[in-house]
Amino acid sequence: MELYNEKIFALFLGFISVILPIVFYFLSRTNKILDCEISSNTIIDITKDGQIGHKLEVFYDKEPISKLDLVNLKLYNTGSAPVSSKDFETDISIQFSQNAKIFEPEIIENKQNINPEITVNDNSILIKPFLLNKGENIEIQTLISGFIKNDIHVISRIVGCKIKLKTKKD
Repeated sequence: MELYNEKIFALFLGFISVILPIVFYFLSRTNKILDCEISSNTIIDITKDGQIGHKLEVFYDKEPISKLDLVNLKLYNTGSAPVSSKDFETDISIQFSQNAKIFEPEIIENKQNINPEITVNDNSILIKPFLLNKGENIEIQTLISGFIKNDIHVISRIVGCKIKLKTKKD
């Protein structure tokens, strides 16, 4: 009986010695994940078919618009490791529909005092590389004319990082 118990104990130790390194490997693994959540609210929608649509004109910065959306972009690090500015091979490019016109994006939520440079290039918002630690986020707000909710692409090359796009239903 004692020999039987020793064999079970040895088998148990062998099993533990194989399983523990695998468990520690998965627990110590780091991943970099940037989530980009986009939400929007239409604030102006003038159709020419309506009763007063043909009589009403709206301008933003001297440009006529018929539909204007307030768009919030929230970038946050949901991974287990920081995303460093050194990890970026390219800027983060948030591309909207081809006919979209972007008006003055600005950072509206920035609790960690992160101030990446933001520029507009045609129908894209470009965000220069910046450090985003685990759990940190920034929120950018902009007005967009010609916004199409399902025609958004987030493009960037960041070492070892996945970028996930989420559109929030309003």
